[in-house]
Amino acid sequence: MNTPIVVDRAPLARALGTWIAIAVVFALSDLLRHLPPPAVPLIIFGTTLAVGRWAWRRGRETLMTVDLRWPIAIHLLRAPVGAWFLVLGDAGTLDPRFVRVAGYGDIVAGALAAVAVVAITAVGERRARPTTWLFNVIAALDILAVLLTAQRIILFDGGMNAMRGMLSPPGPLIPTLLVPLVLLTHLLVFKRLRSTAP
Repeated sequence: MNTPIVVDRAPLARALGTWIAIAVVFALSDLLRHLPPPAVPLIIFGTTLAVGRWAWRRGRETLMTVDLRWPIAIHLLRAPVGAWFLVLGDAGTLDPRFVRVAGYGDIVAGALAAVAVVAITAVGERRARPTTWLFNVIAALDILAVLLTAQRIILFDGGMNAMRGMLSPPGPLIPTLLVPLVLLTHLLVFKRLRSTAP
């Protein structure tokens, strides 16, 4: 008789809660407005690397057994964030080049996440693999395009002033929480899809 494996998800849940709390305090502090432009990519990639390494070392079993709908559902947030980018673009507080890539791309990514979650719910993870692959590839390419566009604007062509609409809350949550979470969940979904390849 096989004994079921019990996975303790509490450490990852506590870590996620702590990360969210720190990101909220940072967003409310208005600190992003006073940092030099190179700080933005350092925050994004530093947070992604630090959280990713910690989570993989401490919670690999949890991450490899969690219901895939949860990490994919995080991407549902991208649709309203993309719509918010369009609003900021119309207000003239966000560079139009960024808005064209991030606004529409994130709306599409959020919609594809919804399709993937519905597919997994309807037919299960294994049978929904093509839909999950489609979501993950297109949405990952979108976030990479968004990152490249944002960093080009911030570092070489306009600085933080071109992205000033994101300097006030909840904008600072994007580089400190949302983008690293998006990158990490894409990596997790790719890892899970590859590990369950037929």
